[in-house]
Amino acid sequence: MEVLNKTKIILAKELLDTGVPKTYIAEKLEVNRDTIRLWLKGINKFGLTVFLDKYESAKKVQELQDR
Repeated sequence: MEVLNKTKIILAKELLDTGVPKTYIAEKLEVNRDTIRLWLKGINKFGLTVFLDKYESAKKVQELQDR
């Protein structure tokens, strides 16, 4: 079963909030540690909801450009 990145972002935030190390989070979510770092940096800057909106918007733009 494939887990959506949006779900992984939420899980990463929740795990970090409980004290789980970024390296462990990256391993369990099968995401690069630098990606986890970037996600969490964005969440800290904008808040989770706004970051998820920005993330989704960026993905839609990328999909349009790939066509």
